[in-house]
Amino acid sequence: MKKVLIAVALLLFAVAFLPFTASTASAETYYLTVASSNPSSGVAVTVSPNDRDGKGNGTTQFTRSYSDSTSITLTAPSSVNGNTVQKWQRDGSDYSTNRTITFSLSRNRTMKAVYVTPTTTSYTLTVASSNPSSGVAVTVSPADRNGQTNGTTQFTRSYSDSTSITL
Repeated sequence: MKKVLIAVALLLFAVAFLPFTASTASAETYYLTVASSNPSSGVAVTVSPNDRDGKGNGTTQFTRSYSDSTSITLTAPSSVNGNTVQKWQRDGSDYSTNRTITFSLSRNRTMKAVYVTPTTTSYTLTVASSNPSSGVAVTVSPADRNGQTNGTTQFTRSYSDSTSITL
């Protein structure tokens, strides 16, 4: 009878504490560092879901902690200080050209939003004359990319794409 009571007591003990042990088992914690380049700081990134400490969105550079295999979505602004988002890098390697990315965190990672300065297309305007082939004074407005305006034929000026010029 004692053996039966001991067995029942052990079984009740195991059943009573098994859910507690399983539910309080600590899941692996991984850290996500969110960074940016061009600019290297100050970029407001949207983060979902909030991390283990209840922290969500942040301004680069910042770190969040997540349980293993958490699915995370990051959204970078389309432009910052006139620079446009080009891509995300994961641990230094190109990851995506979308400004919103979703991934599962299964180890410590650094995700970097990479911004580029837009290039401006420029064109050269050549001002020439015929009969006489040179020496004609021409008024030019506005000033070109180098601050030059009027000239005497033949001369050139450099302008950005879509600039309206009056001669």
